[in-house]
Amino acid sequence: MSPMIRLQMSNDLRQTFQQLFEAPPQAYAFLQGSPAYPDLWGEALMYPCWGGTLFFAEVQGLPQNPGPCKRDIYGFHIHTNPSCSGTPDHPFANVGPHWDLDHCPHPAHTGDLPPLFASCGYALTLFYTRRFLPEETVGHTLIIHSTVDDFTTQPSGAPGEMIACGQILANESI
Repeated sequence: MSPMIRLQMSNDLRQTFQQLFEAPPQAYAFLQGSPAYPDLWGEALMYPCWGGTLFFAEVQGLPQNPGPCKRDIYGFHIHTNPSCSGTPDHPFANVGPHWDLDHCPHPAHTGDLPPLFASCGYALTLFYTRRFLPEETVGHTLIIHSTVDDFTTQPSGAPGEMIACGQILANESI
């Protein structure tokens, strides 16, 4: 039997996690795959926290890359426009560029997020940022790309095709 690891958190962090599961998110998005990825779906929840945002996302149905050195890592960004519409050849063509309040180069755009690391087509992420507040994301779109963002190539990190999209909405129940 392996020894149990004892996780020690500050009281502030412990209280934040407890509140996370008791309070509704301030903004959210339901992600849906493009026609080429119909089984891809997920949700993102944004909570106000410590003058910024605690961002939680769960995604299922991500493509699985074969082989022993899988690269199941996907670019993840907030884009400027509110619509996931597009054309048959480019399903999410109307999302616009990465959301960028301060006119910074990539990867310092306001909407540049940590990539999704998947296992067996499933990804779960939780991170904290002060780049934006949850209410500031409302009216933008959340995009999952087919490959990892290289964090270098301008203007967007060369993350591949857009494979899922969700409109970010305000939680009207709070």
